[in-house]
Amino acid sequence: MLAVLAVVIDLFSRKVVGWSMRPDMHRSLVIDALEMGMFQRRPIKGKMIFHRDHGSQYASDDFRKVLDQHGVQASMSRKGNCWDNAVTETLFGSLKVERLHDERFQTMRQAEDEVLSWLLWYNRQRMHSTLNYLSPMEFEQHYSGKACRKYSLLSSGFGTMMSTAAGFPPTIQFGPY
Repeated sequence: MLAVLAVVIDLFSRKVVGWSMRPDMHRSLVIDALEMGMFQRRPIKGKMIFHRDHGSQYASDDFRKVLDQHGVQASMSRKGNCWDNAVTETLFGSLKVERLHDERFQTMRQAEDEVLSWLLWYNRQRMHSTLNYLSPMEFEQHYSGKACRKYSLLSSGFGTMMSTAAGFPPTIQFGPY
């Protein structure tokens, strides 16, 4: 069995501010990740842009209602333009290589625990060249919370782990060996 992960990343600091895992790609997967990101960031209404890929979950009426409720402007790149989701794709590539490569989990809970552990490490300790070799949390410490709220640009993605690149998505496998 496979699990699907959706993340919401604040492009200001590259911090993962929302995530959700499910055994399927139901629209609640991306709604839950967005809601967590909104709770974490509490952006100023009408001052946030949410960049997303072309997934049907993001086009659902339920997802669009959540964006409208929070006064969030939706952004989506042209079809086939993979550069706009590069931050999310890089995150998933790192997760696959650094933590999940050839890993199989007995339960969904084990997969969730492992992914959450890695995401916490990623936010707190993983250095980023685009952040002057600071972790997302260290980078944010150099700026006030106000700056993070003012300049929020959230990006999201999903897949059987995520990515819009063909053949890329790493999978989280769980179940009997």
